[in-house]
Amino acid sequence: MRKPQIEYFFKTVSLQNLFFLLVFGKLFITGLLSYLVTVIDEKYLHNPIEEEPNYMVFFASVLFAPFIETLLFQSLIFYLGKKFRLKNSLIIVVSTLAFALTHHYNLIYFSVTIFSGLFYACTYSYISKRESTFIAFFFVSSIHAINNLTAWLFDILS
Repeated sequence: MRKPQIEYFFKTVSLQNLFFLLVFGKLFITGLLSYLVTVIDEKYLHNPIEEEPNYMVFFASVLFAPFIETLLFQSLIFYLGKKFRLKNSLIIVVSTLAFALTHHYNLIYFSVTIFSGLFYACTYSYISKRESTFIAFFFVSSIHAINNLTAWLFDILS
């Protein structure tokens, strides 16, 4: 029996191409969700850190948070989940909710963040199985940093 083409694609695509595919996928999802939220009301995308000076926002959201959040909400949760022999799907749910709960500025922001948490958890899970937990950490934290950098650039340029 032939394996599904999408599964075959993900197993055979180079790590570099997979990284770029995931970066563009994440930016597309974030852009689409952000656009949909601005149709409701732009204030729902407000993050309290945006009230700080631009250099502080950059340091916190691009250089610091993606790596700390990946360590806590993916690496640590997946490590503990595996140690306690939890099903991978449950680990993904816990990781997703833990990530989203730290972004509880309002209900809509929290809801949008669930998609980001799910994206990061699924990416971490897949890459750690395919390659290693170190590469999964690098993938997720880098994608998160690029996503936050893009948001920061849009914010300071608008």
